[in-house]
Amino acid sequence: MLNDAAFKVFELFLAAILCFILPVPKYFKIIFSRRTVRWLIILLISSILLSIFNPERFWEALFIGTAAAFPEEFIFRGIFLGYLLKTFKSGKYGVIISLVISTVLFSVYHFGNISNQNIEATILQMFGVAGIGFMLGCLYVKTGSLLIPMIAHFFFDFFLTIMNGMQVSYKTQQFDPSTISAVILQFLIFLLIGIMILKAKHSDDWRLTRLIYSENGNK
Repeated sequence: MLNDAAFKVFELFLAAILCFILPVPKYFKIIFSRRTVRWLIILLISSILLSIFNPERFWEALFIGTAAAFPEEFIFRGIFLGYLLKTFKSGKYGVIISLVISTVLFSVYHFGNISNQNIEATILQMFGVAGIGFMLGCLYVKTGSLLIPMIAHFFFDFFLTIMNGMQVSYKTQQFDPSTISAVILQFLIFLLIGIMILKAKHSDDWRLTRLIYSENGNK
């Protein structure tokens, strides 16, 4: 856990540098629609129930969820995706390109885990998190609030850790048919969820692009 904490400090330092190099506005205000409130309640109740049945894993799950979600979302959705959206000002196709590039960067970033796991596990993890990164980017584009993908990322890692424990990860995975199929399925599920969130035919509902491209984007 100390190694993870040290790495998260490095992530925060990296975020500070990137904010200076790539200064882009970041939006945090949540529009509390009925659907948003419903999902937040479901996630909160689910986390409480899981904590009751696995109290011994609560603190490590809380640490993993917090340490992974907030700095990574700030960097990859807040800075990189925001900067790409400002760069590719070409309607919904520019948004899709920005989402794909930021997703690839998020995936490649996890190659750094090769320091404590084998190459097979690292490649599988990179592919698996790509779908998650795409979905989180779609959440930011749709809602216009960086807090939404941060919360979603937190609960995803919280649930995994509190159910499986901190030591269960990609580290021992190999290239075998069952593992590859599971990772591909995970990727496709999150990709489909992202597409459903985005609803490209309703691009006028993308709050983030309205904020970025409007003359009064700071409102």
